Formats: sequence, structure tokens, C-alpha cells
Amino acid sequence: PIPCVPCLLRLEGPPGLRGNPGPAGELVSWRPGKPGSPGKTGDLGPKGLKGTRGRRGQKGHRGEMGLPGRKGDQGEKGEVGTKGPPGLSGPKGESGPIGPMGMKGAEGPPGLPGLEGPPGPKGTNGATGPKGDSGPLGPPGPAGPPGELPLLPPDILFQRDSPKAYRRPKRDVRGDTSDGEVKSRPQKDSDVDLITVYTDIYNMRIELEKIKKPIGTRESPARTCQDLHYGHPQMKDGFYWIDPNLGMTDDAVKVYCNMSAGGETCVSPDVHASRMPNIPWRKSTEGWYSTLRGGFRISYDSLGPVQLTFLRLMSSEAHQNFTYTCINSAAWFDSRSGNHNNAIKLQGDNDDEFSPQTNKPNILLDGCKTKRAESKTVFEVRTQKLGQLPLVDFYPVDYGKPHQAFGFEVGPVCFK
Repeated sequence: PIPCVPCLLRLEGPPGLRGNPGPAGELVSWRPGKPGSPGKTGDLGPKGLKGTRGRRGQKGHRGEMGLPGRKGDQGEKGEVGTKGPPGLSGPKGESGPIGPMGMKGAEGPPGLPGLEGPPGPKGTNGATGPKGDSGPLGPPGPAGPPGELPLLPPDILFQRDSPKAYRRPKRDVRGDTSDGEVKSRPQKDSDVDLITVYTDIYNMRIELEKIKKPIGTRESPARTCQDLHYGHPQMKDGFYWIDPNLGMTDDAVKVYCNMSAGGETCVSPDVHASRMPNIPWRKSTEGWYSTLRGGFRISYDSLGPVQLTFLRLMSSEAHQNFTYTCINSAAWFDSRSGNHNNAIKLQGDNDDEFSPQTNKPNILLDGCKTKRAESKTVFEVRTQKLGQLPLVDFYPVDYGKPHQAFGFEVGPVCFK
């Protein structure tokens, strides 16, 4: 086909090079044209002069709370304020540790009367009263005991007292006389030896009488009070000396003899370890009385273990009382709880225990069961197992609360 010529003339080529500037045009009158579009913001100009103070503006809205400031310096101490109302009572705190023992307090009021003690020793003889009227002649008395062996024959005594007086010959003293002729001669050593023999015989008889029938003194102690009772039935209740092991009299012991009961031998505990008044004990942990702070073991050092052993060997039965004094504290039966959970335990010398469960003791009086006021409970331990007595310790239970207190008193242990 033949191309279209007009179409070829309308084809455009690429742009040509920039031409040279044309000549300046002629100045002709003109009028302002329309405002052009805003130009770009120019650079910041130099700081201008300070202008005049403007008018006070209106009060703005309340701003938001700012951040807390740093802590200021401590101010001066202010004046003491008025006393505020008392606060509520706080809970009871735990018990603090036991403090040191305080000073000895003032003497307290007299305690309750104690148990009736054994009769005291025989008092001194009173003044001689006026002579009474002669009574009627009594019946003849029983025959007296045999007379004592004289220390020395009268003739020997005469020779000793009067060396220059008449002296019998040695053969006469022996009962061997040859004739009726009496001679006077000086005393010889053989006569002195005969005096010594008589003296020794008499002293031996006195010692044998003391052994056969001791009289209960420090120099003549009996084995037991029952021996004294058999040898001297007329002896009354009182304190006498005994020596169960029959050794030297240096270890003889002074005891109370209950002659009314057939000659019971009663040994009391040491004075410093036999009683304690009512005291409000603090209860930290339970235990035997000897393990408590201020407690002790009941001791019998005045008798000693050796004499105690011999006394048991010569006895078949023993008994002893223990008194528990109380203030609002149960000792055996508790009437509030209706049981024996607060009962104390007693401990014997061989560590046997006396309680409601084992080796039940006799209750002579139970005043502590009501737990209302000051009272006492009396225990009696009577046994044929002689190793169980004397009592040496006890185990208290019901104590340590407000208005509670307890004490005790240990009676003598009696062997028969």
C-alpha cells in the first residue's frame, strides 16, 4: 500500500536543544496581575526589640496535679498534743522468760494450822509441891529385880580406902585360910591385880545389861523402837535413840517411838526438805517437783542409807502421810471436770509411783477437789513393800493459772 503523506508530516521527533535567549522586549504599560500563591516561609529573621506589655489575659482553666516534689528538710519539733483516748486492749502476749529471783519479801500472814505433830520430848521436872498428908499403908509390892553386882567386895574396898588399916592375907581373900592367926603385911601387886579383875567383871556385866535391855539413850541405843517396847513396856511415846546396824554408837539416830502402836519407829524427813507454803508457781513445762525452778527432792540425810536398809530388814510394814495444800488447785479428784486428770503422783524411794492408775494411795481428806478456796488433801501410803518408802518426790499437775497456788508437807515414815 502507499503511505499517507499527511500522516507522515504529523509525526513528532525528540525535543531539540535549548535556544539562545531572545532580545529584550519593549517596555510597555502594564497593570498588576492577580496575586500569586503564598511563597514558602522564609528564614527566621534577627531578634526584634522588646514590645510593650500586653493586656492581662483571662484566667485559665485549673491545670492537672503536678508530680510529687522531693522530700523537704525536717522541720522543728512541734508542741506536745493533747492526750488521745485510750486504745482497745490488744491480745494477750506470750509468757516471757522467768526473771531472776527477787529479793526476799516481807513476812506473810500466819498460815493455816498444820497437822497435829507427834508429842514432844518429856519436859523438865517442875518445882516440888508441898508435902501431902500420909496415905494409908498400901499392899506389898511385887518382888524387885535381882540386885546389882557390887563393884568390889567390902574388904577390898576397905583395903583401897584405908591402906594402913588391917588387911587380910591374899589366901584369905581367895577363901583359903590355914589358921585363925591374923597377920598384917604390906599390899602386894597380886592384890591390885585381883581388884582390877573384879572391876572388869563388873563393867562387863553393866555392858551386857545395856546390850540385853538398852534404854534408848545416845550411849545405849536400841535396834528399833519395838525392842525398846519389849524391854521396857512402861516407856511412853517420845524421842529415843536407835542404832539398827548395831555398830558403833557414833551413827545412832534420834527417832520418834510410837509406843502406843506397839513400838513403831518413825523417821522424819530433813527439816529443810519436808514442807513448802502455798506459792503461785509458774508453769513452763510439767515435771516432778524436784525439776521445777526452786523445787527440791525430799531427803532423809539424818537417817542415812545404811541405817535405813537395816531398819527395813527388821520391819514388815511401813506407812507415811503426804499433805498437799492448795488454793484453787486440785490434788486428787476434780469436781469441776468429774475425773482424776489433775491428780498428783507420788514417788517412792525405789522410783515406784502412787497414782489413781497404779499403787493407789489412801485418801484421808480431799479438800482440794472443789477448787474454791484454800484447803488441803491428805494422802496415806501404807505398804509391805518396804523399798517403796520413804516418799522422795511428787508430780503436780493443776497449777500455773491465775489465782492458783500449792504447797506440801511430808510426815514421818513409820516402820513396824
